[in-house]
Amino acid sequence: MDAKSKELFMQKDFQNMFQMIEYYAKKSPKHLSHIYKDHFDREVRVSYKNFYDSIVKTASGLISLGMRTGSKAALISHTSYEWTLMDFSLMAIGAVSIPRGTDTPIQELSNIIDHSEPEYLIIETYNDLTRLVPSTKWKQFKKIIILRRGIPYPKQKLISLTDLYELGAAEFDKNKTTYDDLNKALSHDNLATIIYT
Repeated sequence: MDAKSKELFMQKDFQNMFQMIEYYAKKSPKHLSHIYKDHFDREVRVSYKNFYDSIVKTASGLISLGMRTGSKAALISHTSYEWTLMDFSLMAIGAVSIPRGTDTPIQELSNIIDHSEPEYLIIETYNDLTRLVPSTKWKQFKKIIILRRGIPYPKQKLISLTDLYELGAAEFDKNKTTYDDLNKALSHDNLATIIYT
């Protein structure tokens, strides 16, 4: 590792993980935070600056949906760039993620949702939603966010990650004060995630 990389990744006193991304986006904006294959098997490279900007816009979209510090969201997805983006966006405003994979048995997932009482559901695909979460449970969520577009789905209760990002970008000026207040209030003591094993 070269001297610049060592300096960049020296341990700092961050109040939360999101501040780490914010710091690196300012300190070394072109440094890569992610290299991954997209759903078409193409390599995608994301800089810390682009990752930070995406987090901020996505978090603004979450604010537009009514999320605040302490809001709980079940995050049902395989590990992916979209999962990471959503997890950091939740952290940026102090919302709590409840992560599980899409391979979780239906009854176990139902028990987790019943026990943790999330107000929002974030799930990888619409097919995963219809396969894993009975439509009778959909009404308990204020909004359901679909991470990956696929087949068309009803829009009343559901929003795609792309549409959420666009909503956040469009309403960022309106949401900026709320976003800044929520982000500045975060500390080591905030609950970030609830993990079921």
